[in-house]
Amino acid sequence: MTSPEMIVAGIPIQANWQQLWEEVPKAWGSLFARAAEFEKLSDGPFVDVSLGRSDVAYLQLVGFPLRHGVRVPDGLKAMHIPVQRLLHHRHVGDVKGIAASFGAMEAWAEQHALPPSEFKLDFGYTLAGDETAHDLYIGLRPETPWRHV
Repeated sequence: MTSPEMIVAGIPIQANWQQLWEEVPKAWGSLFARAAEFEKLSDGPFVDVSLGRSDVAYLQLVGFPLRHGVRVPDGLKAMHIPVQRLLHHRHVGDVKGIAASFGAMEAWAEQHALPPSEFKLDFGYTLAGDETAHDLYIGLRPETPWRHV
């Protein structure tokens, strides 16, 4: 499938694999504490965006798709995500199984000669943490680069 372009506003995280398990929940907490400010600005559910990694760190953004023409709220960063070729899977169940679902998606893509990229989208987070399903996407190469807004 091909995704539409979007602007995602949120809190960036740059951390190694072990630190992500601490830093991502902290970022969600900070974002959710301000959720009432974002209600009229959002163009979809909350999303965790994996933007890639360097030699030592992963770069992620937890946030929400920003409505067209809306100013980025103070204290948040925004990323422009251009049209991408994506593989989609609907994960049903506990969030603890999302990493395994992404792994299965990557394996499937490689078996079908669709080389996956580091780019990932995970839509479905809620303020209450009671979500039962997430829409997962993995970028397929060649990847269209994202950029800061």
